[in-house]
Amino acid sequence: MQQVDRSVERAKREAPPNGGLQKLLSGRRGRRLREYLTGYLMILPSSVLIFTIGLFPVGFALYVSLHKWKIKHGPFVGLKNFASAIDALAYVMIFGVAVGLAYLAIRTAREILHKAREHNERPWIHLLLGSLHAGSVILFLRYVVVLAPEVLGIADKVKGLERSRELFLQLMVEALRAESVWPAFLQWITIFTLAWVFAFYLNRVRFSNENSSLLNFKSQTWPYYVRKT
Repeated sequence: MQQVDRSVERAKREAPPNGGLQKLLSGRRGRRLREYLTGYLMILPSSVLIFTIGLFPVGFALYVSLHKWKIKHGPFVGLKNFASAIDALAYVMIFGVAVGLAYLAIRTAREILHKAREHNERPWIHLLLGSLHAGSVILFLRYVVVLAPEVLGIADKVKGLERSRELFLQLMVEALRAESVWPAFLQWITIFTLAWVFAFYLNRVRFSNENSSLLNFKSQTWPYYVRKT
């Protein structure tokens, strides 16, 4: 009788979980998902720190350098400040950067095509995913550039008014909902969401033996993408 009870308890422990989240995090796919989430959570603090004290100040300094800036920002002057500082050398530098980026893009494309032919694959679906992520980054930068003048313009709006927290929050909400800012935010959040939804879907299809034919992945090409466990 005790042996039967032990068998029942063992079967309960080994039975798959019923909850949706627990079911998603169980098994081979769940282990990989937990590893990905753990890795992202580990680098999240450093990413936020790097953006806060590294990328954002540099980006803001670049934004200021594009304006006739004194106490408050002036009209947008584009690359005029840089052109005035380095004169004709600017065109040489821009041409050199453009040539270097073009060479890098062609070299990367050739390497991708070469590996794809070796493994009989179609990497274009990954190119689509990368394009979505790149588009989300570009739209986010555009959103920041459009938002910055509205936020910095709050200093002009509070002149002659009694300054208070409620007034500042009201003006901040107006800046976020401005005619040029809100559509830019919606565009960014839409592409950002599509990129991560597509990445999640691609990850499910990629590690599913049933649907691997959708990407034309052959069984012998799996070691190229996934380390055997």
